[in-house]
Amino acid sequence: MVAISVLLNVLLRDKHLTYIVSIGTSGGLYFLYSQGHQHWLYNPVLYRLWAEADLTSGLSRIAALRIYCLAMTVLCLWLAHIFFERKSTSAVHRFRRLRR
Repeated sequence: MVAISVLLNVLLRDKHLTYIVSIGTSGGLYFLYSQGHQHWLYNPVLYRLWAEADLTSGLSRIAALRIYCLAMTVLCLWLAHIFFERKSTSAVHRFRRLRR
């Protein structure tokens, strides 16, 4: 959620609009959770969708989910890094010229 919020901040270019979208998304997810919508991606242990035996025998599934979450986080942060305008790039080039 944090990486998506950073990506939205870069893509939308408006701090207040990003706050509205992030809080709206979080509020929507909270509403869905409180209405009883259960999905194995939300929090499977909290919603009793997994038993202890599932956690010990399905380590490859848990590892795959964690790798997926990390990959999505890295992707969102990478996109934010690419689309973020840097005003200091010209200063970096000037500094490099001065060092030569």
